[in-house]
Amino acid sequence: MKLVIKKSKLAIGVLIVPLILSACGTSSSGTSTQTPNGSKPSGYEFGLVMPMTGSSATFGNDQVKGALMGIEDLNKEGGIGGVPLKAITEDSQADPKRAITAYQKVVSLDKVSFLVTAWSSVVKAIAPMAEQDKVLTFSIGANDPKIKELGKFTRTAYPLADVDIKALAEYTHNTLGKKTAAIIYIANDTGKFAAEIYKKTFEAAGGKVVAYESHEPDKLEFAAQLSKIKQAHPDVVHIQSLVGETPEIILQAREMGINALLTSYSAAENSELLKKAGKAAEGLIYTSLAPEPETNPKIQQYLDRWQKEEGRAPNGAPYTEYLYDTPYLIKAIIEQLNKTGKEVNGVNALAALNELGSVDLPLTGKIIFNKDGSVSKPVYIKKIQDGQFKLVDTIKVK
Repeated sequence: MKLVIKKSKLAIGVLIVPLILSACGTSSSGTSTQTPNGSKPSGYEFGLVMPMTGSSATFGNDQVKGALMGIEDLNKEGGIGGVPLKAITEDSQADPKRAITAYQKVVSLDKVSFLVTAWSSVVKAIAPMAEQDKVLTFSIGANDPKIKELGKFTRTAYPLADVDIKALAEYTHNTLGKKTAAIIYIANDTGKFAAEIYKKTFEAAGGKVVAYESHEPDKLEFAAQLSKIKQAHPDVVHIQSLVGETPEIILQAREMGINALLTSYSAAENSELLKKAGKAAEGLIYTSLAPEPETNPKIQQYLDRWQKEEGRAPNGAPYTEYLYDTPYLIKAIIEQLNKTGKEVNGVNALAALNELGSVDLPLTGKIIFNKDGSVSKPVYIKKIQDGQFKLVDTIKVK
């Protein structure tokens, strides 16, 4: 069955109401695990705020589809104690202002309990409201290390840049033997903090950063930055940008005669990069934070389903796998609350998450929620080789 993403219209200027989990049939004073007559709720809902239009829609729509796949499978398996789960999707356009409007809609009108979103600037814009309203908000894919400091109701369920970018910088210097590096990054929360981590880690390992260049979002001409990088003669060029800009940076770097090793992060694993950059992308080293199909048969089944339904692999496959797993994370929290008969709301959900400490998820495996707000997962080093995404190495993170 092909999943259809239905986008609802955003409500402008609505009041933010401190309501947390939505279970159909409950009162406005809070969500219970049971309806007033003692029966089960007819359904659980969570908000899913992702870019479904705009420059980041290539990733955003595939991440939404991944989540909907997970919901469909979870409900086929019996839902949450026999109660189905549903996502209410809203378009953030990866824009903080638009995301705030989307948040207000799903919280005040749809009365969701959990919110799932991504993109660092979006997460940071929503976090103060989530803290005020006690909405348990999961960041799935944003990488700014400051996310773990945004408040107790904003929790990452995806490793931040101080996990995979740090591992990549150390690997590039210590294992690959690269002594000098250049960095080009997007001048927003996705790029600048990760770029700082790469620079700091590479230099701490004994290397030298010889060029450090930023570019504005949605920019497609990089001659000025790449000229400076070429003059610096680095051994490696690390690219910390987004799906729209990264292929252009790769193409223009190679056209200008920059032959250094190119590295990036999980955003590199998408079919659009291969289409746009072509042979110029050969040899690119990047990080992934999801295991390979060889280690988990369910991942191959998931990828086969994409081929059947869409005729292609998902853009940013590791991200979509985390989104697929998110409904199961929500299920684990609600089941923890149901065991003790506690009301399903943001305060209790956060306490349940802290009690669990870790959750085993279908595709991405065990995720450990650390006390400092971060999560721990292995880092997979991958390479574009013969037009394919190949696993090169695995780094265990303590």
